[in-house]
Amino acid sequence: MRHHDSNPPIGNAIRKTPDVRPLAEKALVQIAVRSVARKPVLCADMVDRLSAALLQPTDGAHCDVVAEMAATGTTLGEITDLYIPECARRIGDLWVSDQCSFVDVTIAASRLQRLLRTTARGFDPAVFLQHPPERALIVIPEGEQHTLGGALAANQLQRAGIGAEIAVGAEDKNLRSQIASTSYALIGISVGSEKSLDGLGALIDMILNVWEQPPAFLLGGWAIDTYPDAIETLPIVPVGTTVAEGITYLSQPPKIAANGMLATAN
Repeated sequence: MRHHDSNPPIGNAIRKTPDVRPLAEKALVQIAVRSVARKPVLCADMVDRLSAALLQPTDGAHCDVVAEMAATGTTLGEITDLYIPECARRIGDLWVSDQCSFVDVTIAASRLQRLLRTTARGFDPAVFLQHPPERALIVIPEGEQHTLGGALAANQLQRAGIGAEIAVGAEDKNLRSQIASTSYALIGISVGSEKSLDGLGALIDMILNVWEQPPAFLLGGWAIDTYPDAIETLPIVPVGTTVAEGITYLSQPPKIAANGMLATAN
């Protein structure tokens, strides 16, 4: 099991290169134009190539891969919903297995964040939910080192017409104040480390104590994927562990009991 090192290894030096963002944005526009109705398919070879490019010392390599994806008809939705999450997962696995440094992971995550922001500009934010919620909040607990997973979740919720917000590393008192002042229908918590998992129960208890009628919970992240049994020890039953499950819940909200657990039909 990987433990965080106070002195992480230094990755490859980054050489200064011309701004390649216009190239990436042009490629993404081509993707949108060529989008056709078809079942999304994840190309393993393209995931390998994009992941490797994201770890290159120069900043343009991943844009070349994106341009090639555009030429073969990959859509904006496939990049956002399939390739960005899979590349993030792949690079995270490489770090856990000591095949890349913490600096490498940080650089790759920054590039994925920029790619995510670029793809988001190409989507029509129309609302398609029959019962749109007022708000959803994605909480990234204090101490988490990467925010990409939470940003991806918020982006997908927003594209479904949900007013998603992100609270990054907020202290309990600030988070409590934010939750108390806003009527959130769903609170998602990104649990990306063992430290966040250890404090998850206390965080949920704090949220439950703010409202008489608590929101639904969505739990996700590396720690939830790695230790799924930990959910059984929590004071709530989450509506799911993926954004898709959160959107499905919000489209037809089930009743939530006063203790934050899903009400079951008798």
